[in-house]
Amino acid sequence: LPGLLDDAMRQGRELRVWTAGCSSGEETYSLAITIAEVLDGRPPVDVRIFATDVDAAAIAFARRGFYPAGALKGIPAPLRSRYFTPVGTGFEVIKRLRSQMVFGEHDLSTRVPFPRIDLLLCRNVLIYFTPPLQRVALETFAFSLRPDGRLVLGPSETVAALPGPYDEEHARLRIYRRLPGQQQVPLADACGRVLAAA
Repeated sequence: LPGLLDDAMRQGRELRVWTAGCSSGEETYSLAITIAEVLDGRPPVDVRIFATDVDAAAIAFARRGFYPAGALKGIPAPLRSRYFTPVGTGFEVIKRLRSQMVFGEHDLSTRVPFPRIDLLLCRNVLIYFTPPLQRVALETFAFSLRPDGRLVLGPSETVAALPGPYDEEHARLRIYRRLPGQQQVPLADACGRVLAAA
């Protein structure tokens, strides 16, 4: 994150992040908190986080940013007081973080993705896809990521279905770098229909 933030600051642009398969938003808000902590004491950088899931109900829940008290038990008290506001029987993510978010429904098999992404998290989603559908998703990610952008997968996932655009940066954490200069492949759905040209 420090390197990606430095790049964004040096180029005078926002840091763009996509969490694909965000479910009810816990990972998305955790990422926003992590970015805020890294930015503490550094020059400010605008941050935009796109959070998507195929489940409309999960997206509606995540967009609200409200969680029961039990869901925050593992969060250290200083972070809880800094990034959450007590509301009734639970806590609401502070407005400053929620304002960075763009939540939306998104099907990785059929829809064109977000462009110019610096960091893309898609953890524990590809394990439920067939190999052809994994390839479609990895094509989508390659199209979305900036050169040298990072893709983070789950512990049991790899880019084996489409290795060309990616370089393994951290094997244990499943972090991959989007290779610059690689021709972006067309996005196709599982039936082979081209959705967008790279």
